Amino acid sequence: MQNLFSRVPETKEKKSSREEWFESNCDPRFLVPPTLCSTTARDQGTLGSLDNALNRTNLWDTLNHLNNVTCLGPNNNGFANAGNPDSALNTSQLTNALL
Repeated sequence: MQNLFSRVPETKEKKSSREEWFESNCDPRFLVPPTLCSTTARDQGTLGSLDNALNRTNLWDTLNHLNNVTCLGPNNNGFANAGNPDSALNTSQLTNALL
């Protein structure tokens, strides 16, 4: 019996600069301290709307310097499905929505 997956070509997703750096500079047996939330988000390539929203509201600096937080946010499709609040709302409304 032939393996059904043998016909599926392998796809290689482009690695982020952080992943490339990690693979070439780190021993995988050890954890690496996290980078700034803004760096992580920008390296993903699918969080441009979140980046835009946080830039417009000047919240990146605050978020980058908080201790013991996990950064979560919608991707570009999530922003689009919500009506593009990163560009549709005024700065005050957008700040309230993000906080």
